[in-house]
Amino acid sequence: MSAKVIAHPSVADRRAQGADARIQTPPEAHTGWSPAADRPDPVGLLEEQNVTREPDLVPVRHGRMMVSPFTFTGAQPRSWRPIWRRLRLRG
Repeated sequence: MSAKVIAHPSVADRRAQGADARIQTPPEAHTGWSPAADRPDPVGLLEEQNVTREPDLVPVRHGRMMVSPFTFTGAQPRSWRPIWRRLRLRG
């Protein structure tokens, strides 16, 4: 069985892609974003989930979340589940 070679874009190509993306959607375009009216409060969701968790491990979970939201994907907030499902489907 031979290893599959995956071509990766060069640093210059990635830099050019980033520049193109910033032209298409400049940072100023993000200023008008506002959450949906029916969006649950993320902190409230976490506090609600803490009730059913082992009390000694809640600070560990919060510490992991402070490092990166991707370090606790096995225990993601309910509000993230649809997002993770879509990402998993895309591969």
